[in-house]
Amino acid sequence: MTPEDTAKLLAAAAMFDYRKADRDDILMWHSVIGDLAYDDAIEAVRRHYAESTERMMPAHIRAGVRAIRNERAEKTPSEARALPSPFEDDADRAERGRRGSAQVHEVLAVIAKRMKDRGQGIPGDALEQLRELAASDGGEQ
Repeated sequence: MTPEDTAKLLAAAAMFDYRKADRDDILMWHSVIGDLAYDDAIEAVRRHYAESTERMMPAHIRAGVRAIRNERAEKTPSEARALPSPFEDDADRAERGRRGSAQVHEVLAVIAKRMKDRGQGIPGDALEQLRELAASDGGEQ
């Protein structure tokens, strides 16, 4: 964000709380929030005054932008979150489950081989559980 963007942001806040901001105020605010994207910051101002009568400070903007970024990240598809939930209702769920199960089996096989190569054993109960998992078809229980 530029200092001019920060000035627009403070002007927007002034629409709600009648603040006065001179050049020094703008530069000081900019030193604290200048690294933020203007669109996110102005949305944080809107959200703040939609829910609060408290006079907005730079920390409010930073917290608001953090919340906006978190919301955006939650909506962005992530390979790590690609495994299906048992509550999902879609046609690809079973296939994604099989692929995910296959990936887990591959990783476990590599770990078991490395432990065997190092002369390390897997505790009996854990080994039996791994064998049971490896023998399963990866389907729903």
